[in-house]
Amino acid sequence: LQCQNRIAMVKIGIAKSHFCEVVPCTVDLLNQALDSAAVKKVCDQIAQALLNVKQGKMSRTEFENYKRAMKSQLPVLTPHAIFKNGERKNSEAIPSGLSMYDIDHIENPRGYYQSMVGDRIKELGIVMAYVTPSGEGLRLIFEMPQGMTLGEAQKWMSEQLGDSDYDGSVKDYARCSYLVPRAYLLYLDEEELLKERQVEATEPKTTASMVEKPATDNEVEVSPEQQARNLRIFDLCLKEAGLKPESIDVVGIHNWHNSLVAVLSVGICRLMSQQELLNVLAQRMPNY
Repeated sequence: LQCQNRIAMVKIGIAKSHFCEVVPCTVDLLNQALDSAAVKKVCDQIAQALLNVKQGKMSRTEFENYKRAMKSQLPVLTPHAIFKNGERKNSEAIPSGLSMYDIDHIENPRGYYQSMVGDRIKELGIVMAYVTPSGEGLRLIFEMPQGMTLGEAQKWMSEQLGDSDYDGSVKDYARCSYLVPRAYLLYLDEEELLKERQVEATEPKTTASMVEKPATDNEVEVSPEQQARNLRIFDLCLKEAGLKPESIDVVGIHNWHNSLVAVLSVGICRLMSQQELLNVLAQRMPNY
């Protein structure tokens, strides 16, 4: 069956977290996220953890696990698309006409932006640029050159920046972008970022490469015995953090945030992988 092309007026999406419903992004919703005290607190904690790595107080592996867990509390944009039923799935995507581009693992993201991007905003079609939550990356959101696919647009951007190591995994419509405090912003054109664009939309083809994958980076199979061990470890960490099992899953972002930070602070990331911790949270904090 051939896909029927149609013209649609599309905006980007926003969600309270990477697992929440995606809604059309508005100026108010964007600014609430950028000015949120909770967002600032999460990114401040990640920045402190990065400092600990540089001072030899935390390993790189511990930092990566901590960062992933903390980022799960941040609101997200979906620059590539909005979704028919609010679910972040490629099969539900209506393309926005924008693409995002990541430059990862750089010592000075602000310096990179100033030297490579700052005076080329219009040339590159940039509508938003900011330091990523890790403090070690730069994210660019830009208008795709007409007629290009996501993959082609990102390859085009890599060529403009002379970046041969660009992240080619950012080319699916469901990919999200974790938001940051306003202080992390390097450039923002609200009108261009949030305007409805007239795009030619097609029903996405379902292929093996578009099958939804978990948001975690290192999926592992956990045996029942390992899961039981991890649950015991988690409960011991709860006790060490001064928490009670019945109190950690009381519904509310503030309570969840404080509970997770307390558990992470006693070093649970040294004892299990991110995926194993998520499996434990699914049992111990099902409302989260």
